[in-house]
Amino acid sequence: TPVEPFGVALSPDRKTVMVTTIADRALVAFDAETGKERWRTALGREPRGLAVSPDGTRALVAYLATGTVDQIDLVETHSAEHVALATNTAENTATATATFARGAFAVTFMGEHEAVVPFQRETPVQISNGSENTGSYGGGFEPPITHQLAFLGFAHGRTQQVTAAIGQHQPRALAWDAAHDALYVAGMGTDSIQQIRKASQAGIEAGLTATLTSGGQACGPDGLAVAGDGSVLVWCAFTRNVERLDFVDAHGELATAMKLSAGPALAASSMTADQHAGYELFHVASTQISGGAALACASCHPDGRDDGLTWKIQQNTLQTPLLAGRLVGTHPYKWDGGDKDLPTSLATTMTRLGGTGLDKKQTTALAAYLEALPAPRTPTRDPAQVARGKAIFDSAEAGCRGCHDGRTYSDQMTHDFTGSTLPHADTPSLIGLAASA
Repeated sequence: TPVEPFGVALSPDRKTVMVTTIADRALVAFDAETGKERWRTALGREPRGLAVSPDGTRALVAYLATGTVDQIDLVETHSAEHVALATNTAENTATATATFARGAFAVTFMGEHEAVVPFQRETPVQISNGSENTGSYGGGFEPPITHQLAFLGFAHGRTQQVTAAIGQHQPRALAWDAAHDALYVAGMGTDSIQQIRKASQAGIEAGLTATLTSGGQACGPDGLAVAGDGSVLVWCAFTRNVERLDFVDAHGELATAMKLSAGPALAASSMTADQHAGYELFHVASTQISGGAALACASCHPDGRDDGLTWKIQQNTLQTPLLAGRLVGTHPYKWDGGDKDLPTSLATTMTRLGGTGLDKKQTTALAAYLEALPAPRTPTRDPAQVARGKAIFDSAEAGCRGCHDGRTYSDQMTHDFTGSTLPHADTPSLIGLAASA
């Protein structure tokens, strides 16, 4: 495949395998028997989940940072149509409060003409009537991130959309049980799964909510599938095992209670104990991290990347920085270079988020995980163009290496900028630049 495959789906006739690739931003179709590439089409930044309609005429691709879902024609052109996820932008008398759709990891069809996408609705600037809460991300007094489901309809050649709020924090996976018309949505931040009954009907209603924490150990749901008997299989990223939830009773009907059973770990963790503890802390929505457990680190930094937004923070407008591969040897931290080391930076962030903070052991673990994040994969580029670009980057005329030099492509210094909301700005690392915008 091209670089960094992620989503995978099989055509209904089982003859074509389709794969989304993150670094190379492409959807590629392969012959399922020979492995030969049949076609490919360009995708936007940070593609993730992929679904194919039951009739095989279209595919949908979800994104972390574009605010859209791509609809791909699988019959003729293989071209992508961008469908914007609704965010209900509101106007008030003082300022326009813009909201953005982010963090769409998964998508699934419910029949041939309807699909559903879970996503985060983010409001990075919440100033109202000139009043800013300087002790919060976004400058407002309400949680700047909520979690939504977008229901997409494709009948009669038009795309229609309605959204609904859900209580699943960081909705990372979903699956539809066609036999019972039940939709299941898993939240990594809340370590739970929500059942939605009559999911494809006008009379949609909430069903059971189940915690996935077993024996005091969080699951970290990152994948869902519905078995033939209606039970739900959950891939647990934290424990690397499959949990089974029985939502269907002995009579084949949706049950009023749920039973959970956990299988064995399928692989050992490649992380140290500290790194693994930090991995869980990075995704958990708790009052230690943010006020009201509204945000997790992964809310703005999904997969250690960034949400592509600029946030109002203490009277400054600051871009969410990429974390993956950029934290070792790039101190001081924050855009103003005000935090001397990573533990200090983490404590500052949680204060801004309104959290009570982590203890020393937890802070050490979270820092260990962040420092272990690998840099984003490098996209495929024309070697001749890369060589010409390097010559320009290295030249005295361009002067890029005056600030962006060494292993991290940063001089670890702050510089003065005229007319900026930040008079002094820390030199950012350029590692993973292709994944940051």
